[in-house]
Amino acid sequence: GKGGLIDFANGTQNGTTYLGLQHTLQSTLKKAGFDLHIFNNNYNETQTFSNLTTMISEHPKVIVEYNPLADASSRVGQQLKASGIPCIAPNVPVPGCYFFNEDLGKMGKQLAHTVSHLMAARGWDASNTDVVLVEIATLGSLNTGLYDFFAPLSQKVKGMQHVAASAMNTSMSKIGSNGLQINPPYTESAADHQFTSLLASVPKTENLVVDCLGDETCLGAYKALQT
Repeated sequence: GKGGLIDFANGTQNGTTYLGLQHTLQSTLKKAGFDLHIFNNNYNETQTFSNLTTMISEHPKVIVEYNPLADASSRVGQQLKASGIPCIAPNVPVPGCYFFNEDLGKMGKQLAHTVSHLMAARGWDASNTDVVLVEIATLGSLNTGLYDFFAPLSQKVKGMQHVAASAMNTSMSKIGSNGLQINPPYTESAADHQFTSLLASVPKTENLVVDCLGDETCLGAYKALQT
């Protein structure tokens, strides 16, 4: 296109969130007259850095880097800085790149408000309900979106012990009086397996509220609940 080349490395091409971003970027840049080369990081460190090397060699006007591994951000940032190519990082910060982020904290609080009303209407409270967080530790700070859901929910639900978002971390399996947490790899099968194991310890009469970070883990949790 007349606008030049933009390279985009998506975190994965599984899940509606990632594909939605990709399709929006494609249609928007096409209208603006830019060519777009798409790469799939596939939640894999080796693939992420291989894609990064290829993108830098293409000398695009901008690199959009959806880094799927929070602990690799500094190394990704170093390579991009050395290349001199402007970069944008969606959702997972990369040092030196412009940060384009969904407001996960605000979304979590809004979700807690809605869910608390739904729970109250059904008579769900601390005496008969557990809240399960399905996180992905490799995504680092993105997990705070789950904590920003649980913290206000624990304030709103009758009888539930309040836990502040700042008191939660990825190593916890139990949060307060009614919170449970699992940490599967980002695959449907892994989430299904871990959630199925968790269900074995939860009374069948218990109500469950589930919040998850990614499409694949959500699908795995849903599958476990259906069996």
